[in-house]
Amino acid sequence: MPGTVLGELGDSLGTRRGLGFPGRGYNSQMERKIFWAVFVVLGLIADFVLPIWWALFSTIPIVFVSWWVAYRSGWFE
Repeated sequence: MPGTVLGELGDSLGTRRGLGFPGRGYNSQMERKIFWAVFVVLGLIADFVLPIWWALFSTIPIVFVSWWVAYRSGWFE
């Protein structure tokens, strides 16, 4: 959508991340790798430290933390 009003608005607000707008220096593939790496590491820690049912139920918070670290924290931009 380069050159459209929506594309320019998204670039100026910084909200259209990951959709391939030019000039962002944004790498969605790297964020995906970071998400899965954080998810696997936290999941393995939960598997070894927690009992089985706690480890299974901890998957939802692990997904949320992994998503936040990879996509929302801004640490890897």
